[in-house]
Amino acid sequence: MRASILTAFVLMLMAAPASAACLGTSPNLTAPTWKDVRACHRKARNGDTITVTPGSYAVTRQVTTITKYIKLVIAGVTLTDNMYATSGPNVDLLTIHESAAGNTTLDGGGTGTILMDAASHANENAPIHVLGIGRRGKPVVIKNIVITGATSTSLINFTETTHGLVSGNNVRGVIIGPLCLSNSSFVRVVVNGEPLSRPPNWGPPTYGSADTNGDRAVYVENNIVRDVNQPGIDVDTNAKVVMRFNTFINSSITHHGDTSRGGRYSEIYKNTFVLDQNPTHTVKSQGCELQPAGLPPDINGWVSARAGTMRVIDNTLPTLAGIGYSWGDKSAVRFLEWKLRRNQGYYACWVGDPITNPPGTVSYPSPRQVGWGYSTGGTCVGSTYPGGVICQDLEPVYLAGNTGSNGQGANYDSLDIGDWGCSSDHHCDKDPAVCARRAVASSYLQENREIYPQKSPFTGASGTGYGPRSSRPSTCTAGTAWYATDEGSWNTSGRKRGAVGTTDDGLQLQGVLDICTATNTWTPAAYTPYTYPHPLASAS
Repeated sequence: MRASILTAFVLMLMAAPASAACLGTSPNLTAPTWKDVRACHRKARNGDTITVTPGSYAVTRQVTTITKYIKLVIAGVTLTDNMYATSGPNVDLLTIHESAAGNTTLDGGGTGTILMDAASHANENAPIHVLGIGRRGKPVVIKNIVITGATSTSLINFTETTHGLVSGNNVRGVIIGPLCLSNSSFVRVVVNGEPLSRPPNWGPPTYGSADTNGDRAVYVENNIVRDVNQPGIDVDTNAKVVMRFNTFINSSITHHGDTSRGGRYSEIYKNTFVLDQNPTHTVKSQGCELQPAGLPPDINGWVSARAGTMRVIDNTLPTLAGIGYSWGDKSAVRFLEWKLRRNQGYYACWVGDPITNPPGTVSYPSPRQVGWGYSTGGTCVGSTYPGGVICQDLEPVYLAGNTGSNGQGANYDSLDIGDWGCSSDHHCDKDPAVCARRAVASSYLQENREIYPQKSPFTGASGTGYGPRSSRPSTCTAGTAWYATDEGSWNTSGRKRGAVGTTDDGLQLQGVLDICTATNTWTPAAYTPYTYPHPLASAS
């Protein structure tokens, strides 16, 4: 789609009539119907606003490719996505290419609605698909839309782009479609097209306020996401995603890895996760029923990672253990190292050099495993096939200040470390007993090395603690951290946690992460979140 157009905004609409209408002049244009957006865009200049007249419109096929950046307002507009039935699964409803000139915005005004048909989209196609143009592109903004229905892929898919903003959307539906795929999400971010050995996004992190312009990650904030699982947010190849102040109901967050090059990092803070054990709708898909009616989705952890690193701070994470429903106990937060036993994907059946490191030995670290990222590339591992050589550095995961009873231990002081099962399909050895002698995930993912879990009480010797900075121990071991709940001024709103409400007493408005950078040496606010709300969302 990008071959000859650097800045394009592709609208997949109903076929436009021969004399499409557009009212008004630059900078404010009005499309009397959805199909008239194309005519308005022909008249528009960069930075103009096109407002679609409220109404209900069926969207059946792609019409044209257009090249300006605009603000497209669909308040009061209902778009029914009939793309699957009319054009097949591999077509987007709406494709937005970044512009080098400014921020393209799709604004639903809180009442703009996308209704999915019975089953829509597959592969990397989606109702809303954002494509980048490299480092010259400006973040695309998608906000205030109501999305309801089901698809076998993501609802909002970012590919070949490193940034964007998804804010204030209200999403409802179990996102499973006709192909019975589990790889579905509300937002999926996958940065393709980068060289294996040293991709631009495999570089030093720009956590929090280090992202000085808010354009080094995809920000997902203020959304209400219900019954979008497997996962609700999918952080995939080289992606950097910040998830904050969202409410996730029966919806989870996952870092992909091993079957891809893996997510780079996530910042996950001040979200509220909710388990609804009594959904009011039947969870089914066309052609296959994935679970009996009346059960909640099978949540395999609120947060899980197979690659990359994370900040998981100040979230409400309810228990997924001992609640008695059919899926069994699950941990709230899970870390996985599947490439040791899995014979698919990048670095399958990882033992490093298979001649000098036979099954049962440890070749540590594995490429792009959890808790490793990049600063200088001091440790190079991998091979020319299938994944290439990766140079990386230890970059730990931090959990701090999370509340709510959970399946990880009362204070997140134990880790759920997972291997690929030797009884599963696609394991590395035909004999499960041989498979079981391979190196295990706990040899690669260790507390106070790759992962610093939350500790209470916290002495400074291991893990992370939280509370007022005045309660922080004076002594510490290098690598440990303290979440100072009373420090910072990055949160300019009154919201303390989740996507709704501002008076949740007992929760902290601000918060920064102090990190022990040497024995008994604290670096205050080593991690401070980026300004909230995101400046591009402030006009919501």
